[in-house]
Amino acid sequence: MSLWSGASMRTVLKNLVDGLSEAWVKVGKYWRVPCKSSISEARQRIGSQVMSRLFHLLVRPLATENTPGAFLGGLRIMAVDGTVFDIPDTEANARVFGYPASRPGTRAAFPKVGLVLLIEAGTHLIVDALMCPYRMGERVRVKKLLRSVTQGMLLMWDRGLHSYRMVEATLAQKCHYLGRVPKNVKFQVVKVLEDGSYLSWIAPDGKSKKKGHSYDGKSH
Repeated sequence: MSLWSGASMRTVLKNLVDGLSEAWVKVGKYWRVPCKSSISEARQRIGSQVMSRLFHLLVRPLATENTPGAFLGGLRIMAVDGTVFDIPDTEANARVFGYPASRPGTRAAFPKVGLVLLIEAGTHLIVDALMCPYRMGERVRVKKLLRSVTQGMLLMWDRGLHSYRMVEATLAQKCHYLGRVPKNVKFQVVKVLEDGSYLSWIAPDGKSKKKGHSYDGKSH
């Protein structure tokens, strides 16, 4: 439906069947394109899980060493970020995803979905994605995408995603990271390097301290 966005669903289905392997040729001889309502009902029976499963089976980084901007120092450059968007104002959507805050006595026009993406920088390919309730914090959402980063990657994120737990979880995946930090975050200089940069320690937040975490996320 994305590739043939200007065509009807019947035409899209016909194109798919026409492009199937030779094993389906005999079936195609007797096959007739169903009506639009039959296609819609079939899609509803299948549900969204099959598309999610297909996504996770197929998507993977595709950049090669010849892809411009795909690698730095031998590391595959990845980026993570989030956004929100409106969805239809239905009871089911409101119950699952929720409305944004509004003035007392009023309600936002539409529920909102929080979307976070893990993207391969060189190809702009979406490697992982997650849709979550609007009320779930962006840091929590993004942290779930770390399931798809691996050794040999360099993960970049914006200042709003900086946290001790984000760094700790990234390093646990044996993934390198490059992240901006908010202006109010001040690192203690531990060692100044020849190029003028310095080494420091990222302090754990209060919740992490209660769990026994200490200074073990080094920053450069």
